[in-house]
Amino acid sequence: MTDLAKRLSGSHDLAAKAARVLKTRAKLAQERFNERVRTACKDNIADLVSKPLSPQEVRAGDARYALARIRCVLGSAGSRRPRRVVAAK
Repeated sequence: MTDLAKRLSGSHDLAAKAARVLKTRAKLAQERFNERVRTACKDNIADLVSKPLSPQEVRAGDARYALARIRCVLGSAGSRRPRRVVAAK
């Protein structure tokens, strides 16, 4: 076998090993993530079922979110005063 053929074969073997390792790592990461999501959902669903929100509480939360979002977009999230807009000359 020539030197070039050996190098190509070695390169192919290394690429196959790397692919196998990455596939295994991705599979394990996905399993761990799924387990964490399952646990978080189970815990939060139990809380929501035991003490559900009233429609008024849901709407109040929506309003708080909208106000915070508007403040963030306008750039005044940290202050009560609206930001002054200076016209470009």
